[in-house]
Amino acid sequence: MRKFAPLIVAFAGLTACASWKVVGPSPAEFLRTQAPARVRVTRTDSSKVVVQAPTLRGDTLVGTAAAGLAQRDTARQVAVPLSSIQSLAVRRSSPELTLGLLAAIVLITGILYANSMSSCCF
Repeated sequence: MRKFAPLIVAFAGLTACASWKVVGPSPAEFLRTQAPARVRVTRTDSSKVVVQAPTLRGDTLVGTAAAGLAQRDTARQVAVPLSSIQSLAVRRSSPELTLGLLAAIVLITGILYANSMSSCCF
């Protein structure tokens, strides 16, 4: 079990749980006071786009969005009018979820280790 401990801790650190948190009071106010690396925009038609390096230009949020997951796809410039933004969210880490994941990994590893030790010697 001891030889697995560093691996478990490293894995948990690399997979730290994060989720999108809606910010306020308004997209414009948030972007004026904060400088997030990326935001998730939910439009009034419920479509979503993740915008990297978001900035305000007048009444429009501009930045770069990934075109897709295909290798040939490239990033593209996006512009979203503030009037068509329903909400704005940023990625935030969640220590509670990360600790829960770590506890689950340790528990499962312990169970697997105990099962392997009890069945190896008979």
